[in-house]
Order: sequence, then C-alpha cells, then structure tokens
Amino acid sequence: MFRTDARKRSTEVQQHNREQTIRLFADGMSRYEIARVIDVHYATGTPETQAALVD
Repeated sequence: MFRTDARKRSTEVQQHNREQTIRLFADGMSRYEIARVIDVHYATGTPETQAALVD
C-alpha cells in the first residue's frame, strides 16, 4: 500500500494532521493506529506525539 508523501501536503493539512495526531495519541491510540487514520508512515507522527508528552 502506498502512502501519500506528507511533506507535499499543504501547510494547513499538515497542521491539522499534527493536531489530530496529538489528540488521538492523548486519547490512547498507538502510533500505528494514528498512522493508518492519517495515512502516513507510523514514524512520521513521532515528533508530534513526543511534543504532546512534553507539554
């Protein structure tokens, strides 16, 4: 299965995905589950989820 290159998405879409990643991670979803929802590789959301844990 091919994933969309998240770097080529608009700034607004990237920001929405970041916010959604943080929200889903806070709700207890795993990186793998979040990646499937957002349609990116599971390692893509890692910085956002780490930032959510720090804040």
